[in-house]
Amino acid sequence: MSHEDRHMALTHLDRLRRSVTHLTTIALQDAAGGAAHSNEATSSAHISLKGLEDFLSNVLETSVYNERRTPDSTMALRTFEVPELLELILGYLRIPDILRVYQVSRGMRDAIDNSSRLQTRLCLRSAPSESHLDLPFKKSLYGPAGFVCSEDYGRKAIQISESGHTTYKIKAKFGLNSDQELPKIGLRHRSMFICQPPVYEMTVHVQCCGQPWLKAEEVRTCKVSAARGLTIGDLYDSAKGVLASHRLCPKQVWHRLKNDGSVDVMLTFNGRVPLTVGDPILSEWKANEAQKVVEKTKREERTAHLKAYCVAKKEAHEGGKTIPTFQEFLVAEAETETGQKMTAGFPERERLAMVENS
Repeated sequence: MSHEDRHMALTHLDRLRRSVTHLTTIALQDAAGGAAHSNEATSSAHISLKGLEDFLSNVLETSVYNERRTPDSTMALRTFEVPELLELILGYLRIPDILRVYQVSRGMRDAIDNSSRLQTRLCLRSAPSESHLDLPFKKSLYGPAGFVCSEDYGRKAIQISESGHTTYKIKAKFGLNSDQELPKIGLRHRSMFICQPPVYEMTVHVQCCGQPWLKAEEVRTCKVSAARGLTIGDLYDSAKGVLASHRLCPKQVWHRLKNDGSVDVMLTFNGRVPLTVGDPILSEWKANEAQKVVEKTKREERTAHLKAYCVAKKEAHEGGKTIPTFQEFLVAEAETETGQKMTAGFPERERLAMVENS
């Protein structure tokens, strides 16, 4: 069955539904006058209609069949007409999926625009200042093309002041296209806050003349701020101006230049956002820092064992003894350490006797 034939069959099915509805109305009027045969004809028509609907729903693709169903024949559409249920359902979607729902119908669009919860989810309305930090654009596929706003795991990611005020370091950047230009973004994306709760000021770091090894007077940075909170549009406009002003930057080294001599400019935005007590990001950072300490301790212990093993091999060689393997050396070290712990609590005379007996 061709695509045109499928749609023609569904069109006739819609007409049949309307005819059966009209027939049912007439039958009800006849039933009031005592005509029993009308009820029989109506029942037969409903059975035939149901059989045809079941047949087409099984034969045709789901997308083709559902797009022609009447609102009365689907529970989903009736559910979406309840704003509270629609808000609850859409709250589980990712930002790109909610933006697609905007395009479904005017009713869907109005439901999203009138929901403070969904507007906050889309970063079109600021979250309360006591909310936990949310970075919805940690991956570029969640926002406009090439834009990412994520944690900055560099030095001093977390800063805690003497008063206990905690801030967290974040960074944002735009991916450039093949022509080293910013990709276009939509109006709705421009109005979105880069994080929740919003951050109000960020520093722009330009790669060509903002490297940390340059002298302080040569480092060129600028700031971008907004009293209502920084949006993707704010950073976009700032990045556009910075890119244009640095195309001929005199501080770029030759191997960073493009074939036409223009500067291959790269920039990032860095800022700090306050964290509330109990924020999951803070506990995650503390766990990562603790793990780093454990790994550092293990590396130091390993290094100390390797250095001691080199000394033990040299002593064994000079003393004409068999050179132990590293594993044998570790076992001997562990036994020595265990013996020292066992005798540590005894008086000096008894401890010397235990060592001599061993």
